[in-house]
Amino acid sequence: MGIESQPVDARSWGGSPAIGEAELRRLRHALGGATRPLATLDFWQDDDSWLMFSGVDNADYNLAMLGGQHASVQAERVLEAVERHGVPAMVFLPPGATSAGDVLAAAGWAHVRDVPFMRQYPRRSAHDPHARLLTIEDIPAARDCVTDAFAGPDSLGRALFNEAVLSRADAIAWGIFDPGGELVGCGLATIGPEAFSAWGMGVRRTARRSHAALSLTQLAFDLAARYDEARPILFNATDLGERLHLALGGEVLERWQLWTRRRWVLG
Repeated sequence: MGIESQPVDARSWGGSPAIGEAELRRLRHALGGATRPLATLDFWQDDDSWLMFSGVDNADYNLAMLGGQHASVQAERVLEAVERHGVPAMVFLPPGATSAGDVLAAAGWAHVRDVPFMRQYPRRSAHDPHARLLTIEDIPAARDCVTDAFAGPDSLGRALFNEAVLSRADAIAWGIFDPGGELVGCGLATIGPEAFSAWGMGVRRTARRSHAALSLTQLAFDLAARYDEARPILFNATDLGERLHLALGGEVLERWQLWTRRRWVLG
């Protein structure tokens, strides 16, 4: 993630021209509903905004999305939650939510980058023979794998792969193993009332020249399709993830501003 505050380029906020504002509002809300399984600390949602705090010491998994005409009011609510819980956080602002940006900027937050809000539909695919669902017994290996994949702190793995999340009926974890039985790629899907969402999908750095990333993604599509083929997968993507999902038929619905404090992304 970049750390420099960037000026707003109105063109970068664009997405799919075929989707109207009412449908975008519904999809933003659907993503919020799909984050609920990770919200072990705090969660709230209204028609235009949502907050999901896992409680780990990592801004990537304490998130809020603020839209609609009351975005600035909800920004104050997010700032209060950050202060109350003492956790780092990130806030997404869709097009039209600039009033919330003013509130965040006044509190010392910065617009650090834009991220794509993407949609992909599930589809059946052939299973990689080295892929399977993960269980509670796989938690240590999954945490190690995702920490290596994202070159980040162990809080990334703790937010996703823990007994509270994996025991839920609305969360599914899966992994790809090498022939020797080592977990080389993993991911987590959460299931909301209207959408799936994918989290922490990544492969070990030593496996990036293999087909593990593609196998991991295809398995995610297949698992979602077996559950509900008509329910979309909604997510924010990295630059690499955006390219991969576009190549696999995904679409960028719109681009969101990502706001946080510099010290949280520097740390």
